[in-house]
Amino acid sequence: MLCDLCPEVPEYKLYYAQSLYQAGLFEEALKVISTIEVESLREKVLQLQSAIYFSSEDYTSSQAILLKRQSGTAQTLNDEGCMMYQANLFEDALQRFLLSLQTGFNPLTAYNIALCHYRKKEFSQSLNMIGEIIERGIRNYPELGIGAQVIKFFLQSFRLHHLFHSTINNYENLKRDKFNWIKLGYFIFLFYK
Repeated sequence: MLCDLCPEVPEYKLYYAQSLYQAGLFEEALKVISTIEVESLREKVLQLQSAIYFSSEDYTSSQAILLKRQSGTAQTLNDEGCMMYQANLFEDALQRFLLSLQTGFNPLTAYNIALCHYRKKEFSQSLNMIGEIIERGIRNYPELGIGAQVIKFFLQSFRLHHLFHSTINNYENLKRDKFNWIKLGYFIFLFYK
């Protein structure tokens, strides 16, 4: 393992802990991250610890770690918003996500904003944010040539052509599409990865 070959490079431990986290090995990731005692990595270590606890649904520990982090940064505001969203405090979560987005556009934060609007039944704002994410992706990455494919995917997967040609009165149809919102979030994550 690279951590063993180069123990003087603490970043390798952090990367290893991140890979364990991504693999869903939360306890192992926490063990590795607890060995990192470098001040320059403190914020990244706390961010990863908070994410691990959040992903393992230990929200109390995640909140405790979140309080130790540097306040006011885009990532901290986004993570605070995630905690509020999880607690069904959608308006408070939306405010945190909007503050986070003010520091610069982040498609994952923008998607969180769209989810908040969706949960608040503000469907037009939600769709506008999703459209903004896709538009920026097309504009910033023209070499991928995905403009038409994204629009086709968007229309087919989410039945949005009904929304553009009629009013948003039928909440039950949108409730059925909840799984498609999750698929869109995964697509956005892969697109910007």
